[in-house]
Amino acid sequence: MSTGWNLETALPIIRAMDPIARGCNFSLALRGGVLTRGVSDSDLDLRFLCEEIEHPAFCSIERLLQDIAKEMHEQVHHYSSLYDGTHPYTVIWLRDGRHIDAHFWL
Repeated sequence: MSTGWNLETALPIIRAMDPIARGCNFSLALRGGVLTRGVSDSDLDLRFLCEEIEHPAFCSIERLLQDIAKEMHEQVHHYSSLYDGTHPYTVIWLRDGRHIDAHFWL
């Protein structure tokens, strides 16, 4: 069971999530240690940015998470409840034990 992330292990996940995010009106951005140092021993930090500035209701976090779970079911085990705040976030757990901190900017 892998616990860490690097650019090589993160890119396939990012590339798989990107078209799903775009289909739900989000852009996907890499953040955190994998971006700044090329590695992270703990998690992969991703930001989902709503592209519908005038109509943010068109950016459904729940739909995005459901689509990721459905279309990436071989990699994604489950996601946690959504934590509210200025920028809501959740944790997406992969089947190999690693996790993604997913933050949403609406």
